[in-house]
Parts: sequence; C-alpha cells; structure tokens
Amino acid sequence: MSGIGAKTPRAETILAVDDTPMNLRLVEGCLQSSGYRVITAGDGPRALELFAAETPDLVLLDIAMPGMDGFETCRRARALAGGMETPIVFLTALDDLTTHRMALEAGADDFLTKPIHNTELIIRARSLIRVKRLFEEIRRVNRQKERLTAFVVHDLNNPLMGILANAELMARDKDLPERARGSVAQILSASEALQRMVASLIDLRRSEDGELKPFLEELEVGPLIDDVMPSAERRAEARRQHLVVEVGDARAVLRADRDQVRRLLENLIDHALKRSTPGSSVRVFTRGAAGALEICVRDEGPALPAEDPEALFENGLGLAFCRAAVAAHGGRIAVERTQPSGCTIVFSLPARAV
Repeated sequence: MSGIGAKTPRAETILAVDDTPMNLRLVEGCLQSSGYRVITAGDGPRALELFAAETPDLVLLDIAMPGMDGFETCRRARALAGGMETPIVFLTALDDLTTHRMALEAGADDFLTKPIHNTELIIRARSLIRVKRLFEEIRRVNRQKERLTAFVVHDLNNPLMGILANAELMARDKDLPERARGSVAQILSASEALQRMVASLIDLRRSEDGELKPFLEELEVGPLIDDVMPSAERRAEARRQHLVVEVGDARAVLRADRDQVRRLLENLIDHALKRSTPGSSVRVFTRGAAGALEICVRDEGPALPAEDPEALFENGLGLAFCRAAVAAHGGRIAVERTQPSGCTIVFSLPARAV
C-alpha cells in the first residue's frame, strides 16, 4: 500500500507523427493499452511544437508527409532541447537502402516498416525508452560524482594548506631536535603529494570540460628543472634513493605554462621514485628534437608488462594529469621500455635553442 502523498510514476510519453489519421489511431490504441501516454501530430511543424512543449520519451515519425517530410522534421527535432537524447523511430512503407541511409543521416535511431505489428511496436518502444532512461541515470550519476569531487577538492584544500604551511615553518626551526626532522620531512612530503593530487583532480575536471588552457610564457628549461629538485630530492632521500639530473642545454627555452610543467615533472619524478627500489636511482635528462625539447624521467623499477605501455597513464591521478597537460600544450608524451628493466616517460614541448 503506497504512503500518503506518494507520487504515481509518470507514464512515458510517446509522440506519434503521421499525416494519415487511421495510422495514428492504430498506433495510439496499441501504445495506450500498454500504459504509454500518447500525443499525436499530423505534420512536421505540429510535431516540433509538441516536441518543444512536452519533451517526449520517444518519437514515432512517418517519413512521407506533405510539406515538411520526416527527414527534415527529425533534423529539426534533434536541434531542440532534449533532441539529441530522445530516440526517434521512422515509420515507413519504404524498405530500400537509400531510404534507410537518408534516415540515418537525418538522425534516426531505428526503423519500423508499415504495416506495423503491435508486438514489434511495443517491444521497440520499451527497449528504446529503457535505453534512454539508462542514459539519463548515467548522466545523473556523473553529475553527482562531479559535485562530490568538487566538494572533496574544496574541503581538502584549506586544511592541507594549513598543514603544509606549519610543516614548512617547523622545518625552518633551527632548534628542532634532530630526531623530529625526519618526521617533519615526511609530513612535508606527504602534504606536497596530497597537494599535487588535489591540483590534478581540479585540472582533470577542467580538461574534461575543455577548459585546461595553459598560460604560455618563455621558460628556460634548466632553472625550471632546478626549481623542482629540492622537494624531489627530499622525497628521494626519505626513500633512500638518488636523483641524477643531466640537462643537455640548460638555456633551451620552452613555450609553456610554468605551473603545469612544474607539476608534470613533480608527478613523473614521484611516479619514478615509487616504481624504483631503495638504493636505486631516478634519472632526469633532456634530449633535443626539431622545434621541441624532450624531457625524460627514467626509473629502475620492474620491467613493464607486455601489454600496451600507454596503459600506464590510466594508473593514478598524477599520470592522468600529465597526459592532459601535455595534450593541452600541443605536445606528446610516451612510455619507453628500458633494458633490462625500468621505463622512461618522455614528454616533448615546443622549444627553441638560445
């Protein structure tokens, strides 16, 4: 027994369009007997009016109508609000390939050949509306996920900045006992890693929306890499690892976004340190290329699995951000296997020699 005030589920609305009244009555009777709400139109312009007013769950559309035919009606319906998500099925007595091709080009999702069989009509309507409902649910879940991500990022950022600022202050305290310095270094390292994760989350959302646009300026590659090294060396020391830096042309000039390239390097170095064992080395070096500069980060970790090495970029926020940031710069990023083990991640950005 339903509770007081419970809402009755809304019957799905189907818009049937045909210039023959008898055809409309047959379709309407069949669908109504299966619990659907049916609205009808005898021509294209009226169908578009009803579509805009009702946003139906399914459209059954005759092709051969005087004035605006079914192809044109379909094209115009697709341009209306909700038009791209609403399934449109053409009703036609024509069963040739040319008609089917024209229907697909106009935006049809399916066909029913006249005379229409009631069972086939109900099955087709049910399956297409179910797909539409599933698509709507996926979009709803994605919107919830985006809102949750935004909340998490916002709520993490403020306390994280407080932790980082206090850890940096403690690290500069000359009176801090030696045994505490290691703990402060670990707090700093963990806080910086969290800060990169939050920044990567923000930028990945911007990338999905097409809004990750780099602020381009001319940057000398040597000072840029030097700027990243202090925190990277601190992380390497905490893991009993070594960083080796070899910059071929320190004065080569990149045209890039300073903050994004800095985080690119930080994430790639962090990934290499995590892949490598204690006592091993991570090498950061550059290679020249025509009109570009390649920046490489090589680890001594385990050999990559046999499958596509580019799948590495699907593992974790840091590498996903790296791929998005390089793409936003119009550069390229790739994974190279090294022998007998380890790998090198290489990204190239537009550059000029000085």
